[in-house]
Amino acid sequence: MEKNDKTEEQAAVQSEVPAPVKPKKKESATWKRAKVLLRIFLRFTRLFLIVTLGIVIIAGIILAIVHRAKLSSEKEYLIMNGIQVEVDGRYLHVVKGGPEDSEVTVLFLHGDRTSDDCVALKPLFKELEEKISYCYVDRSGVGFSDESDGGDRDVDTIIEETRKAAEAAGKKGPYVLVPQGTAGIMAIHWANKYPDEVKGIFGIGMAYPEQFEGMEPGDYLTFGDWFTKFFFSIGGVRLFSGMKPSDPAGIYTGTEMNTRSALINRGAFTSDMYNEDKKMVEAAILAMEEGWPKDIPIELMYGNPLEEPYLSLDEDTKSRLESVQQQYPDEDFVGEYYEEVRDFIKDKENVSIKEIPGPVRLTIYAPKEIASELLNFVQNAVTK
Repeated sequence: MEKNDKTEEQAAVQSEVPAPVKPKKKESATWKRAKVLLRIFLRFTRLFLIVTLGIVIIAGIILAIVHRAKLSSEKEYLIMNGIQVEVDGRYLHVVKGGPEDSEVTVLFLHGDRTSDDCVALKPLFKELEEKISYCYVDRSGVGFSDESDGGDRDVDTIIEETRKAAEAAGKKGPYVLVPQGTAGIMAIHWANKYPDEVKGIFGIGMAYPEQFEGMEPGDYLTFGDWFTKFFFSIGGVRLFSGMKPSDPAGIYTGTEMNTRSALINRGAFTSDMYNEDKKMVEAAILAMEEGWPKDIPIELMYGNPLEEPYLSLDEDTKSRLESVQQQYPDEDFVGEYYEEVRDFIKDKENVSIKEIPGPVRLTIYAPKEIASELLNFVQNAVTK
């Protein structure tokens, strides 16, 4: 009993004695200097990021202010060369012309992210004016047309909108569809959906559904596209020389070039364009499932930028071509430019291809050549 009491007494004493403190390991002078430098670096980095963010915000505000001021001054060039028609509660811009007694109407369909075609196509319209009925529609959010309500912009919505606008302008079918760029997907689906309404497809620099094969619906747009839309909306479009309209053949007046510039600066990549692109892969998948129309003639006309005489107008492309030809002297870069397209259509009996020297956006360079080929195509399509 006495032993237990002693043990308890010793435990009580020990509990009052603090545990021995383990001595800290002495830091080396090098490590101390490294920690100081790290703290300085982190403070500097944070300060740099704050200053950079501030500069970016201020620059963005200045850019937006300048952009708005320039948009105001450019309004004098925004004079419509067509008419406005009401479709589903908003106004769409339509350019039309040609004889009213034509057997068909040539209906132009612009590609994605193209805002100035209503003016860019004027030289081609002049070539067709006395020869055939034609019609062009600025889709919602494009050119002189109103923005949509922000709803779905799938291919069927776009087709119905375009049909209503053309009919409201007095240009009913049958049509020969003339798609540019990604509008080729729309044209193929249109011809499958309304076969009695479409007599032929004459694509100018036309993209086709199979070029999207293997893509998922969300693959066509990235965060970069969303940022581009935002950046362009505050005036960023003015900082890219590649966005300025070009006139390689000297076929536009000064006023027309100013109007094209004003349209691009105001709406190079609108919300409606963005929403159309969101549905691009779905449209391509739908058109691939339907297949190419087999009962109408289809011609694909492309501009080859590597061919003379156009090549000499593009010094940058010419220089790069000469450089790569020196590395690979046995390669036929000119002949291979559209080799993939030729291989794809070789088994399609109703599809043909024609290449001429010119930029990918051929309409701004060769309106006479296009008009001649298009009129021959229409004549053959109607008499078929």
